[in-house]
Amino acid sequence: MSSPDEVVNKIIETLQADATLNGVGTWSAVNGVVPGKSLSITAGCDGEDYEPYTQDKDQCTARITVYIALDNRSLPSAERKPGEERLAQGDRAIRRLAHIVRASLVENRKLGGVINDSFPRKVEYLATEDLADLHIAAIHLDADFFVERSRPKSVPTVAQIVLDVKPA
Repeated sequence: MSSPDEVVNKIIETLQADATLNGVGTWSAVNGVVPGKSLSITAGCDGEDYEPYTQDKDQCTARITVYIALDNRSLPSAERKPGEERLAQGDRAIRRLAHIVRASLVENRKLGGVINDSFPRKVEYLATEDLADLHIAAIHLDADFFVERSRPKSVPTVAQIVLDVKPA
């Protein structure tokens, strides 16, 4: 049995193990963009859908988004292009990175057995008006796994959950 948190952590672990992504500076299991000084990848769960599977289990489809953020300003000055050319360079780079991440997710679609299956169904490219040099790609992935229908025998209290959350 998996949980969305396990899936997100395994996605980060899987992408970190991909040699083609060695230049990533910041990795975070956060639902949103966390820009780093150069290149960052974050992953988080946007929501969960459930369908009955058996009397004891439900099938969960976790909607995961993997964000890739590239800051053009991190390029060495010799590689920086002027104005629009620099922005076009960043656009091309973020598309290439998104395709690398998507391919890695397709190749590892069961995440080492943590889930039943997954599929990266959509890639979006996002622009920021305030930070034109920040290029962002969002890869939307559906991850399918089974969960127990009933509550586990040992359920943590709210106080235990709050204490378990470590501040950033």
